[in-house]
Amino acid sequence: APESGDGRSTNGNCHAAIYQNFNWDSSTLLSYVKTFGKHNVDAAVAFEALKKSYDYVNARAVEYGSTLFHDLNNASTPRNANQAQTFETMESVVARLNYDYASTYLLGLSFRRDGSSRLAPGHKWDNFWAVSGSWRIINESFMDGIKDVLSDLELRASYGVNGNLPNSLYGFYGVYSTAGAYNNKPTLTESSIANPELSWERNYALNLGIDFGLFKRINVAFDVYRRHTTGLLMSKQVNDISGFGSITGNIGEMENKGCELELTSRNIDKKNFYWTTTLNLSHNKNKILALNGVDEINDGRYIRRIGESYGSIFLREYAGVNPDNGLPQYYDNILQEDGTYSKNLVDNPNNASRIIVCDIFPWLTGSFGNTFGYKGLSLAFNFTFTLGGHSYDNLMYGVEDDGYNATINKSIALRDRWQKPGDQTNIPRYVYGQEYGGWWNSSRGVHSTDHIRLKSLILGYNLPQKWMDAVHMRSTKVYLSGTNLLTFSKYKLYDPEIQGVHFLNVPPLKTISVGLEIGL
Repeated sequence: APESGDGRSTNGNCHAAIYQNFNWDSSTLLSYVKTFGKHNVDAAVAFEALKKSYDYVNARAVEYGSTLFHDLNNASTPRNANQAQTFETMESVVARLNYDYASTYLLGLSFRRDGSSRLAPGHKWDNFWAVSGSWRIINESFMDGIKDVLSDLELRASYGVNGNLPNSLYGFYGVYSTAGAYNNKPTLTESSIANPELSWERNYALNLGIDFGLFKRINVAFDVYRRHTTGLLMSKQVNDISGFGSITGNIGEMENKGCELELTSRNIDKKNFYWTTTLNLSHNKNKILALNGVDEINDGRYIRRIGESYGSIFLREYAGVNPDNGLPQYYDNILQEDGTYSKNLVDNPNNASRIIVCDIFPWLTGSFGNTFGYKGLSLAFNFTFTLGGHSYDNLMYGVEDDGYNATINKSIALRDRWQKPGDQTNIPRYVYGQEYGGWWNSSRGVHSTDHIRLKSLILGYNLPQKWMDAVHMRSTKVYLSGTNLLTFSKYKLYDPEIQGVHFLNVPPLKTISVGLEIGL
């Protein structure tokens, strides 16, 4: 209407938009289950199909004769109309076979053939498979004499390959987009160049594991793994003559290897009281193995370099503030013949070389939880934690720019800035319009993501069973629960679960809820 918003200047301004999302998913399954003697067979074949489409239409018109008419056709001047459409299809043929003998020797086989519209012709389809086996040693007769001590024992192994798709729906196409008008005629511009070789990213995974139990109270699962990725999907730099900086392609190989530990303990198990504890630890080491003939690819504040982590942050090394004049300082980091870097102080960041300053991936992640129960009352809580990870706070480049742009809000950290000779601080002097702020793509923006978080807490009470029997109900439970209630971390301005380069990311929500569960 003309009386409100930007409609006043156009005598009425109307926007109308229609969004349509269509998801079609079909799955046909044929299964076979058979037991004969001590042999157990479970087999299945399936066909899956997926189709997604999205349609968006938007139109705008101005100049209305009355505030009583709001439809687009009542305006005298149409302004613009836009439409966007996307489509995606995928088909899969799946087969699996699980076999065990006397629940002691287990074998699993699986195969699938997937085809996706996201990939280039000739590369749309690929085959993926896996084989797994385990030996339930605890079921062997020679274990009978020690089951009171060693209550469970199993060896596991698996190897297989799966696939990942690119994020873009049309990464292999050369895409054209409308670009306004020239001489009152519509024009097109090339918005992305074609990659006719875009194909599946393949992940080969080897896993070895052991499960064991002690005294029917403690259960431990330990795994070691290696995952080898080929056809790594990432941005690929192209010749500047093309008019584009990069395209998505299969341009490398990567390795992830590590170990995982899961421990569960029933500390107390009495009639009216119980206490269980769980502990999970995971360590992973990431390394790039190949980059299609080059040693490294500079990807903004990341660098993808052979032999280094995929999450390597590549920045100037911040050296603090010169206490005499309050200007930011950097280490020059000139590579020496012995492979080390010089550590001379420079004021101009252009005289400081960029180096790998950190890895965004933590070297240890884990969780620790306990569950207590007394009669009908229960209390469960779980802490999560990480050690060794880092993030780069891209927002601080603006709100702690040390005066380069004085027209936006600033961080309260600037209260601790350098103000007079001799001040010892990590925040430079504030100089209006200065060209080089201390954030100048430097490690000043890097922060540790080490943290401990109370991820969940649930307090519940099950009403006495005799009450339930009286009203012919199976159970009733009332509970109070919360998530992300407490977080302990050194850096307070960003959520520590956010890794990598971040800018205005939404943190996990803190929630508190009350509930009632009724079983009839």
